[in-house]
Amino acid sequence: MVKQAFLLLGCFGCGSAKEGEVLSIEDTQSPSVEHLSVTAQLVRASIDTRGVRPSVSELKIIAADPNALGAMVDAFVDDPRWAAQVRDMYGYTYLTRTEGYFTLGQAVGLDSAQELGPFTSAMGEEALRILSTVADEDLPWTTIVTADWTMANEQTAMALPVDYPVGETGWKRAHYTDGRPTAGVLSGTNMWIRFTSTVSNFNRGRANAISRLLLCNDYLEREIELDRSLNLIDAEATAEAIKSNPGCNACHSSLDPLGSNLFGFMHMHDGAIELTTYHGERENWWKYGTQAAPALFGTPTQGLSGLGTAIAADPRFRSCAVEQVFSGLVEAPSIEDTDRLLTHLADFEAGGLTLRALVRSVLRSAAYRGETGVMSKMVRSEQYASQIEDLTGYRMTYVDYDLLQSDLIGIRLLAGGVDGVNVTQAPINLNATMALAHERIAEAAAWTVLAADRAALLDGGTPRLFTHLNPTDVRAQIEYLHQRVLSHEPAEHIAAIDDSEALFSELMAISDDPEAAWSALLSALFRDPDFLFY
Repeated sequence: MVKQAFLLLGCFGCGSAKEGEVLSIEDTQSPSVEHLSVTAQLVRASIDTRGVRPSVSELKIIAADPNALGAMVDAFVDDPRWAAQVRDMYGYTYLTRTEGYFTLGQAVGLDSAQELGPFTSAMGEEALRILSTVADEDLPWTTIVTADWTMANEQTAMALPVDYPVGETGWKRAHYTDGRPTAGVLSGTNMWIRFTSTVSNFNRGRANAISRLLLCNDYLEREIELDRSLNLIDAEATAEAIKSNPGCNACHSSLDPLGSNLFGFMHMHDGAIELTTYHGERENWWKYGTQAAPALFGTPTQGLSGLGTAIAADPRFRSCAVEQVFSGLVEAPSIEDTDRLLTHLADFEAGGLTLRALVRSVLRSAAYRGETGVMSKMVRSEQYASQIEDLTGYRMTYVDYDLLQSDLIGIRLLAGGVDGVNVTQAPINLNATMALAHERIAEAAAWTVLAADRAALLDGGTPRLFTHLNPTDVRAQIEYLHQRVLSHEPAEHIAAIDDSEALFSELMAISDDPEAAWSALLSALFRDPDFLFY
């Protein structure tokens, strides 16, 4: 399998593809399996909760005692790396990691790639940092819409009116100083730069974002029957239809009052700076805009803080949290089984509405563990990068840009990510540009770790991957690479290890350079289906 994947994705002319060896595009799609082995369950949980593959010692523990899996997986959610996985998972739901903050960076005086890179990345993180902080500190999930604080770092503090400590660095709790009401993510500037509103839209798009993200109620997915005789070009006729036409009013009767809560974020002038400030004097502009008093599905709300409190008390908020975690971990569109939803909801509530309790509940489920049949998941671009970094210390960057977090200067979309605006869903199967991105990352990472490990062996240090570089230890080294990189137990994957050994021999015959052969083999492992799908 390693050799076939290697030939599919390229190797500067090494090897020769025999008939039937090259994988077809169907072979690069998510495979379906009857059930996941205990080792596969361990790999899945480790990547989803920590962003890395299990260690060799963890593999050995599970091989010796499969019953240890439950306790080990439960402990994964206490790992310091879990918070980053929370941000990545919700990043595909909140879609705030966009390049739309580039203009704002220029407005505050940043003009070079080295300055704009960390700024644009940080601006897209505010809401996600609130979520991950609430999760990591075991605060009730309702805190995401009731907190009187936000998260800021030295980058976002350049543009936002927050009390971030001068001279400090890193993400810290902060408070807005422009008098805006406090309601967790609902008060955050980055949400309303990402979800903007035109003057004539009156925050309706923003209202749907709130409904979709926090209540799992997307107005755009509703089926409506629109009166074709309506003249939607006529502003007055449209405004009247919203109030009186049943097809329009079915949505607008609840959408417009929700949007009326957000007029303090309305901007009236061009220029990015105005978007960063709350305009309390505009809160009552709903009287001239939507002409619907602020409310949440019929419940009147008093200001933005009142909206957050009302959402926190809405039963749909809790059910939506369950739906999103289940969908994010199992990669199912929704929970079709009501009993399953109620089980996870009960665990969520029994755990004090902490995200850890909910995630653990889903991790223990038969649906997640693949006990009744499951599709293998393809690693997201963030997971590919974090695995590579954990194994090799390499991350693809240019100045201060993480190239997998940027499209202006980077390859985020090419590597299978989303940009939050134009591409909002990650691919579930390998495509050509992802294969090319993986190839470049894999090659650079392989050379990086090989050089570092050789230096470590010479200096008496601890290598990451290459512990047996003598010609007589080729088999032992390959077995270790399979174990560490692909989570293969050597005794159970003899054929795959034989393939890798044969490929190494072919590479040596071509180059007669052990370093080139080892780096090429490792590059192949980083593109193996067992590395890309889990």
